[in-house]
Amino acid sequence: MSPTPVAWLAPASAAMAEFVAARCPPELSLLTAAPGDDVARRAMLAQAQGAITGGHLFTAVELIEASAMRAVQLVGVGWQDRVPVAAMRDRGVRLAICPLGSAQAVAEHAVMLMLAVRRGLVQVDRAMRAGRFDSAGQRLTAHRLAGSMIGLVGMGAIARRLAALLAPFDVTLLYWSRTRLAAEQEAALRLHFVALTDLLGAADIVSLHLPGGAETRHRIGAREIAAMKPGAAIINTARGALIDQDALVAALRAGRLGGAGLDVFDPEPPAPDDPLLALDNVIVTPHCASAQVETFADKLDFCFANLARLFASGDWNAEITL
Repeated sequence: MSPTPVAWLAPASAAMAEFVAARCPPELSLLTAAPGDDVARRAMLAQAQGAITGGHLFTAVELIEASAMRAVQLVGVGWQDRVPVAAMRDRGVRLAICPLGSAQAVAEHAVMLMLAVRRGLVQVDRAMRAGRFDSAGQRLTAHRLAGSMIGLVGMGAIARRLAALLAPFDVTLLYWSRTRLAAEQEAALRLHFVALTDLLGAADIVSLHLPGGAETRHRIGAREIAAMKPGAAIINTARGALIDQDALVAALRAGRLGGAGLDVFDPEPPAPDDPLLALDNVIVTPHCASAQVETFADKLDFCFANLARLFASGDWNAEITL
């Protein structure tokens, strides 16, 4: 039996294609397309019976081109804003997520952004490269993490892991979520459940951990940003559309907020002239919080094995009902 063709939907550099292909089992045939190669991409979509995608947005137009597509496997868990749900449902194309942990990787990234924003890491790095060795200036601008009040908006696996990682820093942890944790979980993680408005007004750092989609779009809008503690920082490793970016830019420019650490944007990638990229009090990373070699390899192994199982038996793990 010939291997089943499976497309890697994100544009793939030579190094990326080689890494992904090395994890592909013999039951599957990996198809990739280099960045900017539209001819190869159309050919890939036309052949593929399965697809693996993560940060790449799989559109309804691409699904039309993928006439043989039977199943889409996500590298992560956030599917609501990554795939054309209605079009896949109408076509009978199946969807599965990858439940293997991104929690540790993303939580580590969030801690990194918190420390970098509070200590002004990017600013002092730029200053040194420009010939300014100003250690004294840090005494007036840098803040320690210890003793801070941190508000977590959302309480899924990533937020829970982040709470555990923050414990040694001796911080106070507030959280708001649509579903409250059990009392024993709150106690174990030293979490205090509060209303969102109270969290925003008290936290030195607000970290977002909600899923994407229409229900959560601009959940942190102009009103919520105005309610935040003056000088507070905001961290977003979840979805860019959670924040009204125009309102965020205005608050950062005015000095109403002290800084932001952003791994996600709306849209992605941001335009080169996006005002967020011009602000000194913003640290940006390219939606890479879960992008670690070890985590990526584990996820690829799951995704390939899950698709191979589906094509062999009709059954697979972690399916989402569309």
